[in-house]
Amino acid sequence: MKRAFSVFRKQRTTSSPEPTRHLRFSRRTASKTASLLFFSVMSLSLLFNVIFFSKYQTIRHSVQAQQTSLQEQLQETQETDAFASHAAVIYTENFLTTYITIPADEQGRKKRLENLQTFYAQGFDVSRLGAVETFSGSRELQSLRYLETVPTSATTADLHFLVTSTITDASTEEAKENSLEKEEEIVVSLATDGSGYAVTKPPRLTKSDLQGEVKLPDPAVEGEAVSTTERKQLTAFLEKFFTSYGVSDETMPFMAAVEKGLTGQVFESLVLRQLGKKDGVLTTVVDVTYREENTSLASVYTYALVVEPDDGTFFITSIQ
Repeated sequence: MKRAFSVFRKQRTTSSPEPTRHLRFSRRTASKTASLLFFSVMSLSLLFNVIFFSKYQTIRHSVQAQQTSLQEQLQETQETDAFASHAAVIYTENFLTTYITIPADEQGRKKRLENLQTFYAQGFDVSRLGAVETFSGSRELQSLRYLETVPTSATTADLHFLVTSTITDASTEEAKENSLEKEEEIVVSLATDGSGYAVTKPPRLTKSDLQGEVKLPDPAVEGEAVSTTERKQLTAFLEKFFTSYGVSDETMPFMAAVEKGLTGQVFESLVLRQLGKKDGVLTTVVDVTYREENTSLASVYTYALVVEPDDGTFFITSIQ
């Protein structure tokens, strides 16, 4: 019995596993794995930071470029709008008023040069405008008429004016009595900084051809032809209407959809230039002769009308 128990204990002791080497292997593996994970995370974090910084710089430069471009466009638009403003015309009118006017006395001429200097860009020598000391007489401005503005760059433009002036030469008694009136087209070159203006060159003379080859559009109105009877009826109705329309009497609202007519215009005659009919509605172009009340002055005015039938008569729904 003892022997059997001794054998059993020996076998139990011999079959027990050795846990020490297995635990050492697990700690070493876990340590290596943790180190690998740590350095992997650090490497990925560094890589993502580099990528993020690179993209951030790219976006930053792109935004800066867009902002710069937008500012340049806004500045260019502001400068272009500066010439679209009527202020540029007024500035040039004031300059031309000073430039054209040449006083007869020496003190007035000196004051003229001082005033002209204020219109020019910094550094411009007003002596380039020519000496007037030898001119014995005066020049007066009669009228200024603005023609057009021609942009020459983003910050400069040429403004055209039609200028009428009177020159009086005092060198002889005969010249004094015969003043010369001149009408000339003058070009003034302006520059702007977006908020103000300055003249950059001496004015120059030019001649623009304002005559255009314009053909009148076809005046024919749409629609079918109107019978002679209906034409006569319409003519009689329009004569009554334009008589009323010329003085805005109480019968006018019953003949047309108009709130207010004319005053002091005496109806003389009318001519139907064009007349058409479509879906029962008449369209016509009329030349009307009115005479100014209490005078013999007569003028012809053209009206385009839309007329609809109305209980045996007519009613004007549109007048232009």
